[in-house]
Amino acid sequence: CLSSQAQRFARHKFASQLVEQALWLDGLPEHALLVASLMSTRASVLRLACHCFGMHVVRGLLRVPAAREEVSAALLQQQARLSKDRYGAQLLVQARCRTL
Repeated sequence: CLSSQAQRFARHKFASQLVEQALWLDGLPEHALLVASLMSTRASVLRLACHCFGMHVVRGLLRVPAAREEVSAALLQQQARLSKDRYGAQLLVQARCRTL
């Protein structure tokens, strides 16, 4: 099942693309489980945000209406750390744009 190892898959070069695409399929019953496993803690969102493949998954989470506010809050709360990271800085800009 994708959601049981979502954090690991989100950091994989090819599996992260699959996870990102799965976030678009919000009509499936497993969608909420996938989102919940990716957002299990704020620290897990931040780890993904600072990863070269995980950042794409976090970008996908920012497009999910049910998760957008919590993900943006997690990113903005750690903006000092994210602004120093190559991938985190890109997501921080997007999170700021989504909160306006």
